[in-house]
Amino acid sequence: MELQHIQIKVYASTPDALYREHAPIVRAFHRWIQQNVTDELLIDVADYSHVPAGPGIILMGHDAFYSVEPGPENRVGLLYGVKTLREGSNADRIAHSVNQALAGARRLAQEPGWTEPIDFATRELLLIANDRLLTPNTAASFEALKSDWEAATATVPELSGARAEYLADDPRERLRLRIRLTQPLSLGTPAVA
Repeated sequence: MELQHIQIKVYASTPDALYREHAPIVRAFHRWIQQNVTDELLIDVADYSHVPAGPGIILMGHDAFYSVEPGPENRVGLLYGVKTLREGSNADRIAHSVNQALAGARRLAQEPGWTEPIDFATRELLLIANDRLLTPNTAASFEALKSDWEAATATVPELSGARAEYLADDPRERLRLRIRLTQPLSLGTPAVA
């Protein structure tokens, strides 16, 4: 099974502080574009925060996107999603997506201009396989990806000892794995304005 179009969500431990004010998020995303702070081609920012359980505030790139959003589960966090096909093994693609999501959350938490400190000190991540054809939402798909997940955890220090749980609550959903970390992430808090 080939895993493409991976999305990783890093939950905010301070969701109200993060999502209450949209201006710092929009400013941060525009700055990321202007200063080329990632190795990705970032293109534009869109604010869909008025849409209930919608995509939130999106930083769109050529190959991937970042979004601060509550999502359908109504849990605020930073979602990183790969849009184009990537080379390498499934484990390589998972590790890449996790590293990009964690770097994005760290970068956002350390942005200046927040009126309250924000952090992503969480013990959970969400992995979404955003391709229903290549990775259908079945227990068999989850079992097939277990070894890839375990190989990815060996290359990302933050994932050391993490467990993946299959979320089988709705077969119409995309394949989703709840990632339980052994240690809470602490991706830093900024100086408050």
